[in-house]
Amino acid sequence: TGSSGSISVVGAGSGSGNDIANTTTAEIVASTVDTSGPVTVLATDSSSIFAVAGAASVAAGGGSGGAANFAVGASLGFNGIANAVLARIDSSAIGSSGTPTGSVSVTATFSGTIKSLVIAGGVGAGGGSGGGTAVVAAGAITLNTIATAVEALISGSDVFVAPAGSITLTSSDSSNVLADAGSGSVAVAGGSGGGSSFAVAGAIAINTIDNVIRAAVDDSSLTAGVAITV
Repeated sequence: TGSSGSISVVGAGSGSGNDIANTTTAEIVASTVDTSGPVTVLATDSSSIFAVAGAASVAAGGGSGGAANFAVGASLGFNGIANAVLARIDSSAIGSSGTPTGSVSVTATFSGTIKSLVIAGGVGAGGGSGGGTAVVAAGAITLNTIATAVEALISGSDVFVAPAGSITLTSSDSSNVLADAGSGSVAVAGGSGGGSSFAVAGAIAINTIDNVIRAAVDDSSLTAGVAITV
């Protein structure tokens, strides 16, 4: 503040960036498994991201000559999970016609989660006998992506299961994204010479889940007394 007025410029920003790129594998490869008990191949992934980003700015000034005040607040959040989850039996012999195994289960599960909160705000005030000007802008953006391959496979293998047993391949996905973006701005100006105030606020949240879920049998011989489920 002062007799000749003032100019105030304030800016604040924050950002949050998080990435997970894991590979989870459970496998039987180029092996012979000779057992009368159950055979279980299980790969599971429950990766999660919890991110918070916030920014706020305040600009105020005045004087007999008036005042001009500018406040800007910006907050950004970028989060991604790009994993691979694989359960497989490959190029192997599981049980035999003479010694069948009790059951075979090949399971891949994924339950990735992203939780993101992004907030931005700004406040500006100006005044004086010469009038005042206040300009405030605030913006918040959050981008969240989950892109994971989840596969349960039997390939190039011979599997023999007892008459009372079954073969099951399961691939499942329960991904979810919970994202909030918020912003607010307030501008106040006045004085005997009048005042001008401008306030702008915006918030964007973009969320994408683009997973590949696959359960398959390829170039294999499967024998089971009860059921074969894919």
